[in-house]
Formats: sequence, C-alpha cells, structure tokens
Amino acid sequence: MRKIIKRLYLTLIKIIDICYRPSINKDIVMLMTFKEDQSELLINLLTEHKVTVIYHPKYEDFIKSLNQNHLKSIPLSNKYIIQQVFAIKNARIILIDTYYLLLGSITKSSKQEVIQLWHASSALKLFGLEDKSIDLTDMKSIEQYLKVYHFTDSYIVAGDKMVNIFKRSLDAYEKNFMLTGLPRLTVNEQSRKNNSILFLPTYREYDLDEDEKLHEDDIQHLIIKAHPSDRNYASTSELPTKELMLASDIIITDYSSLAVEAAYYNKKVVFYVPDEAKYNEQRGLNNEYYSLSKGRKAYTIDQLKNILKTASIPEISDWTNYQSDDACQKLINYIKEQIK
Repeated sequence: MRKIIKRLYLTLIKIIDICYRPSINKDIVMLMTFKEDQSELLINLLTEHKVTVIYHPKYEDFIKSLNQNHLKSIPLSNKYIIQQVFAIKNARIILIDTYYLLLGSITKSSKQEVIQLWHASSALKLFGLEDKSIDLTDMKSIEQYLKVYHFTDSYIVAGDKMVNIFKRSLDAYEKNFMLTGLPRLTVNEQSRKNNSILFLPTYREYDLDEDEKLHEDDIQHLIIKAHPSDRNYASTSELPTKELMLASDIIITDYSSLAVEAAYYNKKVVFYVPDEAKYNEQRGLNNEYYSLSKGRKAYTIDQLKNILKTASIPEISDWTNYQSDDACQKLINYIKEQIK
C-alpha cells in the first residue's frame, strides 16, 4: 500500500511539473526539515530578500516569529503540493537540508541552482547508497534515489572528509563543493559553561533492551536530549541541542555526527554503544566511526562511568578544515551574487 501511495504522489508531482510553465526569477526557496541548518541564514536573508520557506509543520511558531514582510511560508504537507512545486520551479536558488522525495519528479531549469546544506557536519553511519538497509537490486528505487540526489548542484561542506562521503553516498562525483563551512556550526555568543554531561543518542528503527538504555540517574549531572524521531529515549530538557552542547562539559553520543560538532566546540566526547554490532548490521557504520570512537567508547554503563573520568576532545581537523566563524555570511554573499 505504501508503494502505491508513493507512486500516486510522484505521478501527481510529474503532472503538475509538466503542466506548469515557470518564470525563473530572483526567488530564494528553502526546504526546511531541520531548523538548525538554516535558521540563521534565513533570518539574515529576510533583512533584504524575499524568501519562500517550505517548512516542517513543527516549526510553525518559529516561522510566525520571523520578519513577515519578505517571507512566504508553505507547510511541508501533501495538501500544499501544488504550491510547493510552483515555488520550487520559479526559484533561482533552492536551499535544502536533507532528502526530499518530490525533487526527483520535478524538472529543473539550467538557470536554477540547488544547494544542499545537509543536516549534519559529518557522518559516522552509512547513508544514501551505502546504507545497508537499501536494496541495491531494486533498480526502480535506486533510480528514484538518484533522481533526487542528482537534483542537487552544490554541497556546502566543512571539511574534506565530508566531500568524499557525499561523493560515495549520494553519487556526487560530478557536483560542486562549496568549501565555506556550515552555518549550523557558527557560534555567535559564548554560552555559560557548567559541569553537566549531555547525552545525544541517535535514531534507531528498533527498541533497545531496557538494561542497555542510559538513564538520567545513572550518571551525575546527566541531561538527555533525544532524537526527535526516536522512541527509545525522552528528552529531559527542551532547550535547543546546540545550546545544550555549548553549555556542557562532556558529550556522550553513540553513532551521531554530533560527536564531531561537539569536538569542534572543544567538548570532550565519549561514545556509549551497547548495540554497536546490531546497529552496524542493520544500518551500517563507516570507518570514520571506528577511528573516532577508538579508545573512547563503552558498551556498558559501568564502562561508561570509567571512560568519563578520562574523557578528552577528539581530533577532527579533516572534518572541519574549511569551517570559519563567517560561514553563514560567505553563503549569503554567494546567494546575493547569483540573484543580482
């Protein structure tokens, strides 16, 4: 049934795409599933430029808080599919932060540029064409993935390692890589540091055993910030992840790319990975994960308590060798140059 619904959805987009004759102008369109990747960029662009945001409904309050003079907003919901396609086809610059199925069924003009900011500064697990859950023998699905991947023209990256990963995972060998650094890593003000320990577990498609879970009372001063789609953990703080990271002393994670971001913020990092073998079998972990976690990972809570005593900041230079404090401004300058 899901495949039938997906097919009907893509067919509808293709019909809209064929029937609509766009007028490419100076419009900027953002597709927003992860606010952290584009919020600063959006706020700055709205001071001078009209921006259409196709946003996840959970960001309704954030969208309402913005400068409405230059903003047009469209919820990322199927009932607004016509408005979404029209906005995308009329735009000169299209900014995206993840995989969007509808893009594979839209015809793109040579006058348009699609820029992928991605929702992570690094990757420790396999994704895209390397994801172990992908059936590489299902050629129709692979063709659809490639149509979406190839819709992107340029990738924003913070370091050399991610360039190579994008090439392999998203078939981006012939794409442009913008070595500006990521807006999401920009730190505008120093947060007040405390002695808290922040746990940032990643998303899993299965349930952890209860004795594998890390609980708030297992570690003194522990704060849990769960992945929004994960059912294994509940957050103990509603503050934004970045704010919590900047204020914490040590970051505990598992297979999340946030390990690299934490290290970029000069935070000590340890890995709690009770299900490492199972996660690798079902989803896949790359060599970068094993290299980064070596000597700093625990499989049990007792091991974790010991490792926390000697926690240190990992070496991440090849992940962030292009990152700078003005990464957001560099991208804004590029966009302005393209639409003038």
